[in-house]
Amino acid sequence: MNIKKRFFLGAALLISVLFLGCSLATEKETDEENGGVRVQLNIGFARTVMPSGFLNATYTLTGTHSGESTVLIKDKSALDLQKQTVWLEGGTWSFTLDAYNGSTKIATATLSDQTISSSSTTLTFTFSGVTFDYASGTGGTNVTLTFSASAQVAAATAQLYNADGTENGSYALTALTPATYSDSLQCVTFTNTSIASGSYLLVFYLYQDAEKTMQIGQWREIVNIADGCESSAVINIPNLNTVYTITYVLNGLAWADGFTAPSSFNASQGVTLPVAANFADGADFAGWYAASDFSGTAVTSFAAGDYATNVTFYAKVEKTTGEVDWTYPTAAPTLTWTGEGTLNNPYVITTSQQLADFAYMVNNGTTYSGNYITLGADIDLNYGSTVTDASASYSQWKPIGGSSYAFQGSFDGNSHTVKGLYINSSCSYAGLFGSVSSSSAVVQNVTVQGYMKVTNGYYVGGVVGEHSSGKLVNCANKVEIIATMGSGSKYGCGGVVGYQYSSSLKNCVNYSNINANMTASYTLNVGGVCGYNDCNTISSCENYGDVTGTSSSVCIVGGIVGYAYSTSIYNSISSGAIKGKAGSTSYTGGVFGNTYSTYAENNAFYGTVDGSGTSIYLRGIGYASTASATYQGCNYFISTSGATASSVGGFVGTFTLATDQITAYGSTTLDYTGTLLEVLNAWASANSSSSYSTWKAGTDGWPVLSDITWTK
Repeated sequence: MNIKKRFFLGAALLISVLFLGCSLATEKETDEENGGVRVQLNIGFARTVMPSGFLNATYTLTGTHSGESTVLIKDKSALDLQKQTVWLEGGTWSFTLDAYNGSTKIATATLSDQTISSSSTTLTFTFSGVTFDYASGTGGTNVTLTFSASAQVAAATAQLYNADGTENGSYALTALTPATYSDSLQCVTFTNTSIASGSYLLVFYLYQDAEKTMQIGQWREIVNIADGCESSAVINIPNLNTVYTITYVLNGLAWADGFTAPSSFNASQGVTLPVAANFADGADFAGWYAASDFSGTAVTSFAAGDYATNVTFYAKVEKTTGEVDWTYPTAAPTLTWTGEGTLNNPYVITTSQQLADFAYMVNNGTTYSGNYITLGADIDLNYGSTVTDASASYSQWKPIGGSSYAFQGSFDGNSHTVKGLYINSSCSYAGLFGSVSSSSAVVQNVTVQGYMKVTNGYYVGGVVGEHSSGKLVNCANKVEIIATMGSGSKYGCGGVVGYQYSSSLKNCVNYSNINANMTASYTLNVGGVCGYNDCNTISSCENYGDVTGTSSSVCIVGGIVGYAYSTSIYNSISSGAIKGKAGSTSYTGGVFGNTYSTYAENNAFYGTVDGSGTSIYLRGIGYASTASATYQGCNYFISTSGATASSVGGFVGTFTLATDQITAYGSTTLDYTGTLLEVLNAWASANSSSSYSTWKAGTDGWPVLSDITWTK
C-alpha cells in the first residue's frame, strides 16, 4: 500500500461527536510533494460525556484501500490519538475503529467507502449500543480548569450546586491543589466519581493565598451527569482577574418573580443588563445609567474589558400611572376617583393619594357597605424606594379601618400590587386594611409588598389585620412583618390576615417572613397565612415564608394558621422554617399550631418545625388539643421536618422529596397513592364539586396551586 497522505485523527473527538453531536472542523492542505491532501480533525475535549469504559479504553484504527488492510494507529489512549499523524493514499477507503479494555474489545465503529481527496470531509465514527441515562443512577465528572501561570493561583476550591445555583447538601466544598499543566499554564482539576445523574452547576473558586482570603476569580460550568458515564472538560480561562460585583439601585422598582440579575463579572466576561421585562413593574423602567443623576447615555450592556472595577447602575424610573406623592388627609378630601361604586361601574383607584383618601373616608365613618371599589393600576406608597426595612424617610401607611370603623364593601385589587406599604409604629389593627367586617365584605385579587414593624399589635396581617365575616380571596402578602403583640388571648399575627372570624379564606399566599413576640402572660398566635382563625374555612392557601413566634407564656405557631378554632382547613401547603419559642408550652405545626374542633384534609408541609419551652409539641400537620378535631387520611408532611409523625392520630403520609411516593404512617391506609403532586390532585379531582384548586409542579418541583397567579 502507498501511504502518501497525512491523516490527523482525534478519536476522542469522534467519540464526543457521537455523544454530543459536536460539529467537527476539517482542515485541508495540498501536499505539494505527493500531489495529495492533508486531512486534520481538530476539536478539543471540552464538555465531553463518555461512558467511563471508553475513557479508559485504548483505540486501534484500521484502514482498507484497494483490498489491502493496514493498521494505521494501534493501542492509543483517547488523548494520544490527537497527537497521531498518518499518510494516506488518495482514493476510496474503509475504516474500522476498535475500542479495547485490556485485551477485550468493547466496541467497534466502521466507516465504508470514504473518499480521501482534496474534497474530503470529516469522518465521524458511531459506536452503536451506547445509551445515556440522565435521570437515574450515578456517574462521575473530571473537569480541569487551566489558566496562565502568571496568575499565581495559590489555592482553589470547587463545589457542585443545583443547576439553578442553590445549595445541594449532598456535595460539599472540595479543596483543590493547583498544578502545572504546561510550560505556561497552571491547572486545577475537580473529580468526583459518584454523583447522582442530572444537571449541576460546578463553581471553581481561585485564590491568591493559601489561606483563601484573597479570591481572584471564579468560574461556573454546567455539568451533565449520566449513569455510568464521566463528564469531562478542559477549560482555559484566557484572562484570570478579580471578580467584580454589579450593584443595582432600583429606585423603587422590583424584580419580576423568579428573575436573578447578573451580579458579577471578570475581565473576560461581558454582561447584558436586565431589561424592562425583568421587572415586575417594567413599564416604569426607563434605562440603566452609570451616574445617579442619569447623566450620559443609557447602558444596555458592556463588553469584556470595559470595566476593571466594581460597578453600580442606577435604574431610571418614569412613572406611567398615577401620582407619585401622597399625604394622609387632615380633613375630608375631594375624591377624584372615577365610577359610581356599583357592581358594573365601581369606584376606580389609580393613585396613591386616592388610596389614602379612601383610607381616610373609611376611618372616619364611611363604611362603603354595598359599594364596589377596584384598583385600576399598581399603587406605590413609597415611590422611588424599595421598602424592605425600617427608614425614617418612608411615608407611613394608615390602615383602612380600625377599632372605630371597618370597611364593609367589596374591594377588588384587579391583580394589581400595592407596593411600599410601610408601618413602623404602635398599631392595633395593622395591614393594608386594618379592619374588614360585614357578611358582604370582600377583599380580593391584591398583592401587598413592603415592611411592617408593629408594636402593641392586636390584629396584624399584611393584607388585613382583622377580618370578620365576608370573603378574603386571591390575596398575596410580600410584606415582612415584625410585630410585638398586645395583651389578649384571641389576637393574632399572620402573613395575609391577623385574626379571622366567620369568614372564608381561599387562594391566599404568603411569601414573606413573619416574626411576632409577646412579653405579657397571654397566648401568642402566629401563622404564615392567618394568625388566629375562628369558625370558618381555609382552603387552597400557601405559605413560603419563615414563621417565628416568641412568647414568655404559651406560643402557637403554624405554617398556614397559628390557632384554628372550629375551623376547616383544606387543600393547603406550607414550607419554610416554623418556630415556636415559648416560656411555657410551645405548639408548632407545619399547617397549624394548635386546634379545637377542627377538620383538616388534603394539606401538606415540606419545611422544618422547631420549638422551645417547658412543654414542646412539634407536629408535621398540627396538634389537636381536643378529641373533637377530625383528620382524614390525606395530610402529608416531609419526614425531615423534625416533626412528630403521630401528631394527627396516624392519618398522615410522609415523604422526603417532591417526587417521592407518599408512604403511609403506621397502620394508616392512605386514600390516594403517588407523589405529593399526584395525591393532592387526586383529592382535588375527587372533590371538584366543591371547587377546590388543582396543583401543578412549580419551578422547584414542589406543588403550587394552579389557580394562584402569584409566583414564588
